[in-house]
Amino acid sequence: MKSTPLNNWPLYASAVALPLLVWLTERIPISRNHGYLVYALDDAYIHMSIAKNLSHFGIWGVTRYGFTPASSSLLWTLLLSLAFSLVGMHQIVPLLLNLVFSLLVLVAVDAILCWYKGKDGGPIHNAVGRHPPGAIALADPLGHGTNSANLADDSRGLSCRPARLRGITKLGPA
Repeated sequence: MKSTPLNNWPLYASAVALPLLVWLTERIPISRNHGYLVYALDDAYIHMSIAKNLSHFGIWGVTRYGFTPASSSLLWTLLLSLAFSLVGMHQIVPLLLNLVFSLLVLVAVDAILCWYKGKDGGPIHNAVGRHPPGAIALADPLGHGTNSANLADDSRGLSCRPARLRGITKLGPA
């Protein structure tokens, strides 16, 4: 069976649903805060403060006057600093970066599951076609409880690129 981009519809549906769900969950708090995005934890503001001072003054600290070892995630603060240098200091930047990285995680998980199954019909792709979306993924994310013969014989075309086309002949440890 020829693999087409439409065969990967669960990934596309997830990539559309994620930003939509973020928008639905954030629109009410933003409207109640007079249009301001307010983060629930102070960590976001600490990271943004350090990133702002790093990008504007070259100082790793919550103030521009000196070093402060207050960041719990060095890479995240560096990424925020880079983003602030490129687009300016906006409170929505961390949320948008998180959304971008969440979409990248969806793509990576999809690729890993397609590689893991190693044949047409990865566990998520076939589970979504037969059950309520995500039911099998939540219950058995690697497909250990599914019948692999049924997954291989799925004729609806919900498939990953076959492993044999990528030059993989054996899956698992060598």
